[in-house]
Amino acid sequence: MTARWLRQRLVPAWWVATCALAVAAPAVVAAFGVTRPPILGAAAVVAALATALAGNAQQLHARTSERAERRRLAMREGLLIDRRGRPPQVRDIRDATVLGVHPAISDASAGRTNKVPAYVPREIDDRLRARLREGGFVLLVGDSSSGKSRTAVEAMSAVLPDHVLISPLTRTAVPAAVETAGRARRCVVWLDDLEQYLGADGLTRARLLQVVAWPDPDRLVLATMRAAEYARVIDPAGDERDERASREQAEDARAVLALAETIPLARIFTATELRTPIIKAGDPRLADALRHANRYGVAEYLAAGPECLTLWSNGWAAGVHPRGAALVAAAVDARRAGVTAPLPRTLLDQVHEHYLDRRGGATLRPEVPAAAWEWATRPRRGTTGLLVPNPRVVDGVDVFDYLVDSVERNARATDRIPDELLSALLLVADPAELTRVAGTAFEAGHENTALRAHRGAYERRLAELGPDHPDTVASQHSVAYALTRVGQPDAARPIWQELVATYTRMSETDQVWALRARQGLANTLPPASAAVELAHLYEEFRRAIGPDDRLSLACRSDLAGALSAAGRHDEARTVFDALLDDLRRVPGHWYNGPVGARHQIAYVLTSLGRLDEAEPLWEEVVAAYLDERGVDHPLTLRARQGIAWVVLERGRLPAARELLAPLLGDYQRVLGPEHPWTASCVEMLALTRR
Repeated sequence: MTARWLRQRLVPAWWVATCALAVAAPAVVAAFGVTRPPILGAAAVVAALATALAGNAQQLHARTSERAERRRLAMREGLLIDRRGRPPQVRDIRDATVLGVHPAISDASAGRTNKVPAYVPREIDDRLRARLREGGFVLLVGDSSSGKSRTAVEAMSAVLPDHVLISPLTRTAVPAAVETAGRARRCVVWLDDLEQYLGADGLTRARLLQVVAWPDPDRLVLATMRAAEYARVIDPAGDERDERASREQAEDARAVLALAETIPLARIFTATELRTPIIKAGDPRLADALRHANRYGVAEYLAAGPECLTLWSNGWAAGVHPRGAALVAAAVDARRAGVTAPLPRTLLDQVHEHYLDRRGGATLRPEVPAAAWEWATRPRRGTTGLLVPNPRVVDGVDVFDYLVDSVERNARATDRIPDELLSALLLVADPAELTRVAGTAFEAGHENTALRAHRGAYERRLAELGPDHPDTVASQHSVAYALTRVGQPDAARPIWQELVATYTRMSETDQVWALRARQGLANTLPPASAAVELAHLYEEFRRAIGPDDRLSLACRSDLAGALSAAGRHDEARTVFDALLDDLRRVPGHWYNGPVGARHQIAYVLTSLGRLDEAEPLWEEVVAAYLDERGVDHPLTLRARQGIAWVVLERGRLPAARELLAPLLGDYQRVLGPEHPWTASCVEMLALTRR
């Protein structure tokens, strides 16, 4: 690094000095009394050339200095640095909490005021430290407050004390971290809570490979990740819910994790770990944790996780701290929705009233906002608070991730994140977070909010990355999909057309995406035209990915619906019959899993007039959706309409009207009057009045 620094600075300076002497050549020659024209002419030529070269050298030197200054600025603003403005060595870290280690509960009465107690060795220590000596990418996975960060920092300090520690402070600082790692001879890139760094503007597979592409014991990436986040990222089942943008990011995130050697860390300490002499060495905090070790992990208890969870739960009581508890609840749900950046206080001030109202509002006798914030951010026994002010963001707070994990472990499927919060998050989320918020909104049935989130991500990426960047195209695809979902085919059609052209032009793109864009376009056409295009597309899907792939099944389903809408009922029946056989044969391949397959089978049976089979299946689907998604989820409403459809087909008009009238009110309230499902309910209700 020193030699490169000297070359970058001394070579341009030497070259400028040499050129300066050459520019002065005519004067030097004249000073020595040389009068011969050839020599004077040669000196003039040398001077002219030197003048030009000196100008180029000065420009080169200026550009080099400018690049160096940009690097220094990126380092100062985005990386952990020492007093000299450089990344420190691992041995220089005296306070482990600056690397993400939770401070332990304090015990000032016993003279124990240090932020972290003595390290309790874990059984994975030998494996972890041996792996760090080999370089590459190492990832510790475990529950919140299981001791991941402390275990990793202790291993790093023991094995890599002389390595340069490169620790990006935000996701957008990852490119600067990768560039800094490229110039370091020995370095470790530290990524605590890896999920916060994943994304197109952060850690991608391509950027990771710049650091660990080749085995090198002097260069490695060490990271931690909560088990719930790890499970979410590696599971491809949720990729379909918000279309292309999140799928591409999810695929890249999985590719990042695939490069890691993953080492799990249990929350509960083993009997061997609890017998270590250190845990009985006189620190009362460790002794106290040992007494609770049958229920909580030692690290978990030391970080005051259970205490904070109980404090939050009790805060909801009337006259205690219900407003503070509502602030925490809003912050927890913001994390669950996909926003990982510090949360502005103004945002939580705005949305927490919804949580307060759900619990009883004024009947809880909520405290004034200032008291609520003081309670929510107050450190507990010297360790973390429920909400923790983030020093890097003015009026920004983080939420104790132990609370997020606890809610996710115990949440019921019907515990949906409210639309009021999701809508507010659109104003503060970055493009990657907007994509995750869109997925959460679709899952919760808030389709218009999902559309706004995808639009926001697309507009930001278009401005920042340009129209042909893969992330921009992915967001554009999601916008078209969302417009189609909410019943705006005229708005979606030109976007699908542009996407077809883009995918066809981008030969490196999987051409299945071009087929999907053509399918999206077909679904915005009149039924007769759609049926023709979808018939061709189904054959192309079948040849490309096989007839049993869910994309092929979805295309066949769209084809059957288009044929029926175009009045080609005999052909539609043939396609429905074949689709029914496929759905029963491969139910796990359908969207939304087995319930989604049963939903589609009920739809096909009703379309075929097999009402005795369809009706009980519709009732099963409604019950499943009520249990999994809740009473107001659009899929629950759609399945209720399926039951009404069967009743209408049987000619029981009054009974159908009794089902459809309240359903129409629910559609209008949840999806709005313009949604195609609302319109279909209006049409069906009109048939009952004939």
